[in-house]
Amino acid sequence: MSVLASIAGWLVAFIFLSYLIPHTFVAWFYKTQNLKKKYNARWALVTGASSGIGKAIASRLASQGLNVVMVAYPDPLLEASHEELSARFPNVTLKKVPVDLGRPGYMPAIEKAIEGIDVQVVFLNAGYVLTGFFADVALERQNANLECNAVNAVQITHVLLQKLLDKHLKGCFVYTSSAAAAIPNPFSVLYASTKAFISTFGASLAAEVKPSGIDVLVFHPSPVASRFYDKAHKLDAMEFFKKMAVDPEDLPDTIFASIGRLVWRDVGPTAIGFRLLMKVLDYNLFSTLIAVFGHLMPDFKRHMKPRVKKTESVRIGSAVQRLTHGGWVPSFCLPPSADPVGAYIHLPFCKRKCLYCDFPVIALGRAVDDAAPVPAIEAYVGSLEREIAATPAQNPHPLQSVYFGGGTPSLTPPPLVERLLHALERAYGIAPGAEVSFEADPGTFDAGRLRSLQALGVNRLSVGVQAFQDDLLHRCGRSHSVAEVHAAIEAIHAAGVPAWSLDLMSGLPGLDPGAWAASLEAAVAAAPTHVEAGTPFAAMYRPGQEPLPSDDAAAAMFGQASECLRGAGYEHYEISNYALPGSRSRHNTMYWSGSSFYGFGMGAASYLQGRRFSRPKSLPAYLRWLEAYREGPRESPGAELPPESRRDVLLDAIMLRSRLRDGVWLTVLEDIAGDKRHEPALLSALEPHVAAGLAWLERDGEGAATHFGLTDPEGFLLSNDVVSDIFLALDES
Repeated sequence: MSVLASIAGWLVAFIFLSYLIPHTFVAWFYKTQNLKKKYNARWALVTGASSGIGKAIASRLASQGLNVVMVAYPDPLLEASHEELSARFPNVTLKKVPVDLGRPGYMPAIEKAIEGIDVQVVFLNAGYVLTGFFADVALERQNANLECNAVNAVQITHVLLQKLLDKHLKGCFVYTSSAAAAIPNPFSVLYASTKAFISTFGASLAAEVKPSGIDVLVFHPSPVASRFYDKAHKLDAMEFFKKMAVDPEDLPDTIFASIGRLVWRDVGPTAIGFRLLMKVLDYNLFSTLIAVFGHLMPDFKRHMKPRVKKTESVRIGSAVQRLTHGGWVPSFCLPPSADPVGAYIHLPFCKRKCLYCDFPVIALGRAVDDAAPVPAIEAYVGSLEREIAATPAQNPHPLQSVYFGGGTPSLTPPPLVERLLHALERAYGIAPGAEVSFEADPGTFDAGRLRSLQALGVNRLSVGVQAFQDDLLHRCGRSHSVAEVHAAIEAIHAAGVPAWSLDLMSGLPGLDPGAWAASLEAAVAAAPTHVEAGTPFAAMYRPGQEPLPSDDAAAAMFGQASECLRGAGYEHYEISNYALPGSRSRHNTMYWSGSSFYGFGMGAASYLQGRRFSRPKSLPAYLRWLEAYREGPRESPGAELPPESRRDVLLDAIMLRSRLRDGVWLTVLEDIAGDKRHEPALLSALEPHVAAGLAWLERDGEGAATHFGLTDPEGFLLSNDVVSDIFLALDES
């Protein structure tokens, strides 16, 4: 027995020493190496080079006299890091390659950057983490994560390795794996899996290339204080390990000392601890324990909450199906989505501020005529990217809608728009077929710019025409002319824009029914898929008095619009909005249904976790808020505010959904309120308006009320009166 115990003891000692001795030997007896001298190299390539480990590696390589190709996501950080390192190391060349390694199509840009040079030192470092239940994270986002964490490393390795072998050059390939590769990682399944792949890939490749003088190192860092945590969203486990994060500047010495001497190198207490744990516990046993007891982890419980909400939504959906006898259930009879389904991006720049405009804008004046992108716009886009990166994802499915509003977004150069779309895709995912809307003013775009925007994914325009008379445009302070309106319409048709809204104003100073009729006819002739007819001047002038149209004239013009546009085949689906069949604004419908959405930028509003939050409306105040927000805990903007009460949400639903032709379903209100106690008072308040022809009420085969709405145009015109009476009745009930 003693012999067996002795053998077991020696065996355990051998297992641990076989791991510890090489690491200890390298750590104590080998110092960092000059890779330029070691491989007689001139060029290196680093992915993920804009921050964290990648930037620290690029800096150390440049300090050794190596020229560096810096490959990273196209955002301001890459620009800033490239500029900083170029200033610090003026005697070397630093090439920047701004590409998204999470989207196929990055290789041509990389191959162009390395054309005519020999890259012998390669650090493949790019990667980020997605968190949540694997089945709940959209497949599109999983594919992007897989591409960034693993696939690009394979492709880049293949291209550069072939060149080294063809030219008989020495070199090295260094891969950033993770301590997570050593153990099962529920709630970040793909991250652990891709990092385990990188570890095995590198170790397997090492045996093939070592005889050719090419070294391979896979290093597994412990948590590092870097932008990684901007992408990690929020896991309790990550918050714990973040406390032990080390400075990325501490890593190059260890990594450089290990190249050619080890194939795997664990760096830091977490990575070493995980590796030793797996020597004490069999991996199969540890995996089984995690599988059996994983549901007790705080992260499991936190990620279950969205599923509970979905179950509640299924319950109300089933109730509606029973109500409609199992028939088709339209989306407007379902409750609002608690998960964000869209994002609003505010681009505040315009030529000049219109007299009626109440939005936060920045007038550029003549600067917009410059050939080069206005620096202010580029700097602002960088701020938007930082806000998007700092805002944790709450949507289990990709965004269904993205809306660029302003200001005049069409002043923003398409490359900057592309950066914003990439930032949204990376942070939240954008669903195939999502509505991507873009506001544009006549005189700020041509067919070429529209084609560029469509190539980026923009598939809907909202064009601020407002009037077809020059004198009316002048009175409201618009910067364009009627001639530019017609040129814009021609450009839209020439570019083949599939969906676009023509925006008119029915309450302009000096507008009369004759001019309004002419504008409506011109709008129909332009053949948009959507028309919006608003009344914006009420805040500037006293309604009904000069120079605004009288109340009677305004009512007549409202009726004119309804009659003209409905006669031309447009459905009057919302008080101020008309659309051809299938062309409703999905983004605005999201607002009217009360669903949650992200908002980004100066003055932008968001609605997350039952909290409405508006950002500061001046640029300096917004920038100060953004920096404070990024330095705070990773929570949604406005998380410190109390959520709306059920009562508030109920009133919002009545007010917003009654604007829609489809009306308000009582089952939705029941789901919001949690009961039906409000229903008798609501129906009682509605009854006189139904009798007066301002509202309608539908009932099922058993006589029970199902949903109600406003008549067109009479009820729409007096919507405030109807909704106010309902609110009063609910307050008194």
